[in-house]
Amino acid sequence: MDMISINVMFISDGPTETIITNDLNCIRDHLLKTFGTVTIGVLDGVGFTAKDIGFENTTGDADNQAAAFRATCDMVIMFNCHFNGY
Repeated sequence: MDMISINVMFISDGPTETIITNDLNCIRDHLLKTFGTVTIGVLDGVGFTAKDIGFENTTGDADNQAAAFRATCDMVIMFNCHFNGY
């Protein structure tokens, strides 16, 4: 049975104080699409809120794309968040 999350919240001390980081990129990590490089992916479910938090992908490779955040669920709220992709 698939689990679907409802009303998940990430609340922190500020977008420069708490940063969730990853460094995947398409070529080095043998991923076919940019959406596979996300640091945080909110996929199925209903209701996601993030407040005062940062999301970043620090791959640093100029030849590759990399994403910090991806959401495909319904009802997403982002308040005072920073996003740094590549």
